[in-house]
Amino acid sequence: ITNYRRAVEKLVPPARLVCVLKANAYGTGAQTVCRELYAAGARFFAVACVSEAMEIRAELPDADILVLGLAGAEEAETAIRNGIILTLYSEMSRETYSEAALKAGKPARVHVKADTGLHRLGYDISDKDAIICGVRSTRNVTVDATEESAE
Repeated sequence: ITNYRRAVEKLVPPARLVCVLKANAYGTGAQTVCRELYAAGARFFAVACVSEAMEIRAELPDADILVLGLAGAEEAETAIRNGIILTLYSEMSRETYSEAALKAGKPARVHVKADTGLHRLGYDISDKDAIICGVRSTRNVTVDATEESAE
């Protein structure tokens, strides 16, 4: 909690701190850690997969939760129904999330992931304006954030 508070002090608005709790909060117990961080003021969490997101959602019904990994159609629908933010990596994931949102009856909140060099995950950012415009014009998808990372 001390580290969380120190990090928050260094933020410049409108930046928000994302508390990453993947792999059961790196073995320390995601449910316990998320409750303690929430009590300290944290409202934005990230996890590796939809099942982890659902565990956090059960503890924190009003928190923002981002899934960093890929989600298939059924997982995406579950995430969307529960207000979970999905990471958009490609045109394929954009189509999957748009269709899942239609089935869920509400828009998919997405975080657009850009690949800036390692060529593992994310959109090629050479034409990022066109990518963002394309994503924003997709039915049933709303952009919460974009990320440029060397991940």
